[in-house]
Amino acid sequence: MLPPHPVVMDDLLAEDAASSPEGVELGEVLEYLAVNEDAYRAPQAITDHVFRLASRLPSTTVGSDAEPLSLLAAARESLGADQRGEGMLPSTPRVRVIETPEDRDRLPELLPEPSLEERQRILPTLQAAAERQPGVSPAPWLQVFDRLGGRSMEAGRGAPLALRLWVEALAWAPPAARRGRLVDVELEVRDLVKALWPDGWQRGKQLPRLRDACAAINGLGWFADSEDRTEWAPVLFRRRPGMAATLNDPVLLQVQLPPVKGVGAGARFNRETLRRLGLRSAPAYRLYLGLVAEWDRLGRRGVPPRWPGFGKAERRRLIFGEDPSNRSTLRTRQVDADQAFEALEALGAIALKRDPDDPRIFVPERRDLD
Repeated sequence: MLPPHPVVMDDLLAEDAASSPEGVELGEVLEYLAVNEDAYRAPQAITDHVFRLASRLPSTTVGSDAEPLSLLAAARESLGADQRGEGMLPSTPRVRVIETPEDRDRLPELLPEPSLEERQRILPTLQAAAERQPGVSPAPWLQVFDRLGGRSMEAGRGAPLALRLWVEALAWAPPAARRGRLVDVELEVRDLVKALWPDGWQRGKQLPRLRDACAAINGLGWFADSEDRTEWAPVLFRRRPGMAATLNDPVLLQVQLPPVKGVGAGARFNRETLRRLGLRSAPAYRLYLGLVAEWDRLGRRGVPPRWPGFGKAERRRLIFGEDPSNRSTLRTRQVDADQAFEALEALGAIALKRDPDDPRIFVPERRDLD
């Protein structure tokens, strides 16, 4: 729901729009709600009318195209963490990724001392997914995480905790963070726990792991602009759980991503599906992120309803990247990849079909947003 009081809306509504007939009407409706209704339980007809008015009125917030955002879009950006069941992952930026700079001493408690190896790391340019060369590879954000110095593949059950928390941070961020603005995302420890351990947590065992994951994210590399004039951390915990943290304690996350033009608001995904997969299976988690990116790419080009097919090698590379030279590892990856597709089908995220001309090709039809 939009902020229910006109005083709040005054900060967002463009000055000349406030005196327009629709602006006056919106103010009157919000005033009525503030006095007579619980704005979050108002009749649907009133809520729909408020949204219609707010979508037509300009705000004081300017978009990346130098045009004002609608009041509705600006209000959504002013809200807290995006907790919707259908989440949005922003498109990957076209920026150069660098090592964490040596002046991290400015934040000694948040950023660990970089090793010599970290200081010497040279990382390549990343491009928006829509601009990459053809060929199947892991989800773009997995590649970014690795090139920032993270480890998106580790031994053990489930996906690495730091990776899962980092992806959650991207999805929690409101749209303003995807347009280059530095956004504070206010959370509670319970939000992190719900995302990482949806079946419940054991505080004594898992709180230290949560703290380690926050520290690992704060120790990742930074983005640099194309002219090397500015460097920044795309995701940073400015306030994180302490050693005695409880579920109600506050967490402050900062997110800032370079805008990527022409790719829409981001890739839609089912938040609960991603969380369940992250807890149970690292290959299935990586596969789902890869399919979400692929579905989004094809959707922007108007390709579906014909779903993409994946041969044996493509199934491996979508999850693990380039094939290893060791044949035993290759066979293991093939088994893991095929089981990951089956796991997504068992969870209801896809309907797994076979290509009628070549049954070795898997065709995953999307079902996660049904």
